[in-house]
Amino acid sequence: MIDRVARVWSSDFVRRDLRVAALPWALARVLVVGSLWVSRHLDDRLVPRRHGGAPGLGLFIYDGDWYRNIAEHGYAELPKQGLRFFPLYPLLGRWLGTVFLDHTGVALVVIGSVAALVLGALTHRLVLRETDDARMAMRAAWFVAVFPAALPFVLAYAETLMMAAAVGMFLALRSKRWIPAAALGVVVGLTRPVGLLLMIPAAVEALRDWREATGRDRLWRVGAVASPGVGMALYLAWVGAEYDDPLLPFSVQSRHDLRGATIDPITHVVNSVGDVLDGDRFGAGLHLVWLVVFVGLLVVVARRLPASYTAYGAATLVLATTAKNISSFDRYVFSTFVFAIAVALVTVRADLERVVLTLAAGGLVVYSTLAFFQLYVP
Repeated sequence: MIDRVARVWSSDFVRRDLRVAALPWALARVLVVGSLWVSRHLDDRLVPRRHGGAPGLGLFIYDGDWYRNIAEHGYAELPKQGLRFFPLYPLLGRWLGTVFLDHTGVALVVIGSVAALVLGALTHRLVLRETDDARMAMRAAWFVAVFPAALPFVLAYAETLMMAAAVGMFLALRSKRWIPAAALGVVVGLTRPVGLLLMIPAAVEALRDWREATGRDRLWRVGAVASPGVGMALYLAWVGAEYDDPLLPFSVQSRHDLRGATIDPITHVVNSVGDVLDGDRFGAGLHLVWLVVFVGLLVVVARRLPASYTAYGAATLVLATTAKNISSFDRYVFSTFVFAIAVALVTVRADLERVVLTLAAGGLVVYSTLAFFQLYVP
């Protein structure tokens, strides 16, 4: 019986979910790679480059270059700030690199791209499960791939690996399949530090029907809740053994050019408004717009989806607004897949869907071009 269910699920995943996710996945890569080509051929007099220009790094700009260096050389050969990048993604890149004749960078791009395709497919499956609306599930698969803040999902970043595991974990949690949820939680915890936030929605789901659960079932529920923390603890234990300070991955983030000091969200918003009044309309002003958009989308999630989705989205939004440096604010928030689902929820009308998708695709091109000129940090 279990084998039969697995075969049916697997067949549906390939025939329906992956098929829906394939086109937006491909379009996102065409738009970003096309933007990279344009950025390499624009005259510096039209768009000045910072720090000598980033197009030479291609899909390895910003965090991607760190992940490639970690995969090729290990943490010991890099400054300690490299420890803020969790190990699973670069480790997979190193292992798979042998298949590509030691071209580790190619392996990282392949891993991120495959994870992005799986992310779109799993998002389609999750929304179809929650809403029983095929059109809405299709829109969610589109918006999780084609959106301005989805640029890192094409670059050599770890976001897609974490998000694919997170959506899979949600599917398992909502189906009360605690063992797969726990396994995926460990993956999330080893991939990104924000993966720890998955403990919150896991706790919400684990507490459902707690009184009716058996002792063994409760044990597995606790394991699912703890699993992201277990994944993170494994990495921190290694850091502690190698560097005598297991919290280095977090303390190095306090540099002013990284995450910066932790501040309360109200101060964050007030400072951003002040920056806008001082003339920083592109940086702080754009992040303020995104903050308003994400708050609105969170309200939609709270009204339309189970509490675990709202808990996850709210925790991510609050954490993102506690950073003094908000250069990657939209990426941090959008890497919580519930906001892509929220966009699908509000674009029910066909005309609105077309407009928003067109704007999203155009925004992805603009963000990509700016990022390749180091005028925007994804």
